[in-house]
Amino acid sequence: MKGRCMLLAAVAVAVAATFATPSSAQADRAGAPVVVAAVPVSMAFGTNIVAPRWEVRLDTCANPPPCPVDVDFTVGEIQSGSAGAILWADQSSAGFRTLTAYLTDGTSNLLGWGVLAPISPSFAVGTESFTTESMFLNSDPSGSDLQGWSLSRIGFAVEAATIDSPGQDLNHDGIWTDVNVSGKFLFEALLFDHKDCMDDQWRTLRRPDLSPFRNLGECISYVVGVPSE
Repeated sequence: MKGRCMLLAAVAVAVAATFATPSSAQADRAGAPVVVAAVPVSMAFGTNIVAPRWEVRLDTCANPPPCPVDVDFTVGEIQSGSAGAILWADQSSAGFRTLTAYLTDGTSNLLGWGVLAPISPSFAVGTESFTTESMFLNSDPSGSDLQGWSLSRIGFAVEAATIDSPGQDLNHDGIWTDVNVSGKFLFEALLFDHKDCMDDQWRTLRRPDLSPFRNLGECISYVVGVPSE
C-alpha cells in the first residue's frame, strides 16, 4: 500500500489531446516510433514542504487504495529550468508494463496525473488530478483508450516549470513550495503498417521529437523505413 498526501492550493488542468487509432495489421519487424497521443496539461499549487526532488507522475489509483490496478508511475523528474525538455520512461521503468496494459485494455479506466515530491519509497507529497482515460485522452466518448497500440514509451514534454521555495511562504516559516507546471504527456507507440498513416491520421501522428509529418507520403516513408523526397 502506498501513501500520498494531496495539498491543494490552486489547480488548473487543461486536456485537449491529439489522438490516433491504429490499424489491425502488424508485420514481423521492428516498428517505427511515433507519438500517437499528446495530452496538454497544466497544474499550479502550493504546499508546506521543501523537497529536493519533484516528479511528474501518472497514477491509476486515487486515495484511498486498494484499487484493482495500483500503479504510481514516474515519468521523470522536473525542476525549474526544465522547459523545453522531454522526459521519457520506457520498459525499464518500474510499473511500465502494468500501466501500458491498463492504458490499452479497451476500457476507460480511472487515470490521474500529478506533480509530487517523494518523501520515502512509499510516500509522496503534492497534488494529483483524476478523470477517466477517455476524458484524459479526449478520445472516443464511447470509452476507448489506447487499445491496439504497442506502447513503447511514455513521456512528458515540459513547456513551463517553476519550483519555487519558499515561494509565497504562506506559513511565514520558510517551509513552503509553489509549483507551476505545464506540458504534454506523450504516448509513443510502434507503427508496423503504413495503413496507420491513412485516413488523415498522419496529421495527428508525431515523431518522438514532436515534429509533424508534412504529408501522407512522408508518414508512409517513415513507417516503412524509406527516406522521403
